[in-house]
Amino acid sequence: MNLWEIFLIAIGLSMDTFSLSLAISLTNKFNNNSRLSILVGIYHFIMPIIGYFLGKRLYFLIHFNYSHLLGIILILIALNIILERNKNNIVKDSFWGLNFFALTVSIDALSVGIGLKEIFFYYSLIFAITSFLFTYFGLKFGKEISKKIKHYPELIGIVLLLIIGVYNLIK
Repeated sequence: MNLWEIFLIAIGLSMDTFSLSLAISLTNKFNNNSRLSILVGIYHFIMPIIGYFLGKRLYFLIHFNYSHLLGIILILIALNIILERNKNNIVKDSFWGLNFFALTVSIDALSVGIGLKEIFFYYSLIFAITSFLFTYFGLKFGKEISKKIKHYPELIGIVLLLIIGVYNLIK
């Protein structure tokens, strides 16, 4: 695989982190953009490596669609937002809350790792840097949007999460 292909895969992996970060920042009131972005980058570095070794060792046993798992998790997050509408934070500004979000947006990186025929350090590094940037700018962009449309950001975040979740269930 050449560098161009790896970069395109990294962008593809990071597009969902951007949209989810945008959706979460529309519904959240926390200021840990850098910490959350770093965690997503770390998970996007580690998950393809784990996936690669899982794929090499257990490929014949895996019959689960990671896209479906991600879709279910996103729909659950959207439902949680609906149930917790009067509270401030959906992604809890805690170790577990931030790690849970970072893990859920990195599950697709695990499946990419399973599909790779080889893994190199710079593959995962490209995935990590790209996802860090997309997450960070998604959070920043969402915060700016929520300042401009004060009445509807939570609804937009819920709709985005549901659309992305359903899309992942049907793909």
